[in-house]
Amino acid sequence: MVKDKHMYLGLFVIACLSFSVFYYTFYFQVWQPSNSHWVSDIPTHASAIEEFSKNGNFPIYSLWYRLVNITSGFSVNSKIIAYTSIYLLIFFMCLKYIITYSLLKSEHVKIALTFLIAISLNIAMPIISFYKNPVTANQLFLNNFHVYLGNISPNQWHNSTLIFAMPFNLLLFYFSVKHIHSNQLRDFWIMSILSIISILCKPNYALVFLPIFCSYLLLLNYKEKKLLLGIVKTALIALPSIILLLLQWYFTFKHNNTELSPVKTIFAPFIVWGTYSPHIFISLILSIAFPLTTVSFYFKKMDSYWLISWLVFIFSLIIFSLLAEYPAYAAGNYGWGAIAANYILFLFSMRVLLVQPFNWKSKIAFTVFGLHVLSGLFSLSYFFVYQTALIL
Repeated sequence: MVKDKHMYLGLFVIACLSFSVFYYTFYFQVWQPSNSHWVSDIPTHASAIEEFSKNGNFPIYSLWYRLVNITSGFSVNSKIIAYTSIYLLIFFMCLKYIITYSLLKSEHVKIALTFLIAISLNIAMPIISFYKNPVTANQLFLNNFHVYLGNISPNQWHNSTLIFAMPFNLLLFYFSVKHIHSNQLRDFWIMSILSIISILCKPNYALVFLPIFCSYLLLLNYKEKKLLLGIVKTALIALPSIILLLLQWYFTFKHNNTELSPVKTIFAPFIVWGTYSPHIFISLILSIAFPLTTVSFYFKKMDSYWLISWLVFIFSLIIFSLLAEYPAYAAGNYGWGAIAANYILFLFSMRVLLVQPFNWKSKIAFTVFGLHVLSGLFSLSYFFVYQTALIL
């Protein structure tokens, strides 16, 4: 019962915080009598749902738009769609918290600490930096304070489709790694189903997770002299996902009836990242200071979860750094996979840290994590007080 009380208390905190952020997102951007301005993609997505509901053409790259449409009772009323979006986003934030809390629970860790860390992980952001002047004319800064924009954040509050996808990304990662040694094909069918769900929510995380996981799976089976079985396992996961990704690509860019701007992918190293940060290496360090600190102290404690979370994040970082959409490269759409991968990296870094002795190493690691949390609290406070964009 005590454990349940902590989980329910955490749910209450996350639900209240989420409601405040998402409600004021609409208030600042849409409902305010004057001085309305852009703060988030979420009201833009709600407006798109209203249009999709009227013409019946919903995009295939995310089920979010259709989910809100169905849950709202197929309404075309902007207020109903807005409140439906708010409550659904709260639900998926709470689901992400429940999964995080469950994965952190351990008989070796006090339940109160697990509760605090699970909440903190949902708030943590890159460590804040401050710089005023762009180095080049192409750089775009929204503010002198920099928390999200220009960094690789483990969390974000401004994009409905990634908030929607994150619980399923977590389930895909955890179940897949947990059963990577399984010889039961049923487990790999479940991985395939989880991958399909993740792709239908938002495909970006699967695009960086599947290549790493399937390669790791093949290598593992090769070492165990079960290469043929490994190929079958990989095919069960990868083929349905590849087919779905191709369908999404075709109906989004080739047979497009949702008025999206046509784009193509180009090789353009650091063009996106450099648009928002004049010091990419420092931005990277500030983004992953906690996982870097933890792995530097506890590298020998590396397990499969932690190793694969690092590999997926590194691959997502390579994709974000080298590829861009053209001509709309500033949207940074190849960064969504890195954001999802970074949250999972934070989570499994913390999972290792929590069971270590409380000595100078763990104290330093917890202190660095605390800086990430304070930075997240700063960005949210700044949003509420100054009505700034959630990508501060």
